[in-house]
Amino acid sequence: LGAERTPEIFLLDAERNVRYRGRIDDQYGVGYSRRSPTESFLENAIDELLAGKEVSTPTTETVGCHIGRIISPEENSEVTYSNQVSRILQNHCVRCHREGEIGPFVLTDYDEVVGWAEMIKEVIEDKRMPPWNANPEHGDFSNARYLTDEEKLIINQWVEAGAPEGDKADLPEAKQYVDGWQLPKAPDFVANISPSPTRSRQPELWSTNIFELIQNSRKTNGSARSNYFLVITESSTTFSRSPFPKENECETSVAESMDSWLATFQG
Repeated sequence: LGAERTPEIFLLDAERNVRYRGRIDDQYGVGYSRRSPTESFLENAIDELLAGKEVSTPTTETVGCHIGRIISPEENSEVTYSNQVSRILQNHCVRCHREGEIGPFVLTDYDEVVGWAEMIKEVIEDKRMPPWNANPEHGDFSNARYLTDEEKLIINQWVEAGAPEGDKADLPEAKQYVDGWQLPKAPDFVANISPSPTRSRQPELWSTNIFELIQNSRKTNGSARSNYFLVITESSTTFSRSPFPKENECETSVAESMDSWLATFQG
């Protein structure tokens, strides 16, 4: 069938003819996620097939990771993981893609990297990785994560050559990275929303948590508190900035103060 990505769906009829190929629905995609899908491609295709109709949308573009397959590397390739690619990954990727950090998989050794070769090439070409959204027209940044054109070309040549490992003697020395907080200045205040990520569907719970965080921040920072408070709302995946509630609001009930305050940034 030639599946290329995960998840990629194939719907077959009684004669084993492929009647639909593609994604399940449109709930998740590159750079977005919805609470629920707006189009259920697979469900619609099944309903039409069972009703004896032609599938109105027989194919959709699949969004997901490339399915890693065993590839045959070019033994005489000048570009290898050991002599060049490992250094690019070390300088731009391993800071996050290592054990215990935010990257969903590690990129610290060839056996792990080779399975992601095609995906690495794609996300670099699409400028999705390394994550860096600052506009270069507004200045140079000392901590910029973007790859140079030469580095991108090396990655592309390596993948096209079958991702050869090369001579392990050419590998660079292991690089030491900073663990934990990595900015030069410690934050004035850290708000631990919860011990682990949660998605409560009870607004009163997360409203109360936010309220308590504000109260605790005031006790910690006193009169030198920040003018803004960073909040993650249950209804949004983005950060919102909103002023602290006024002093007299803190004396009212959680429901009254938070309902009026949250209305300033919801939506």
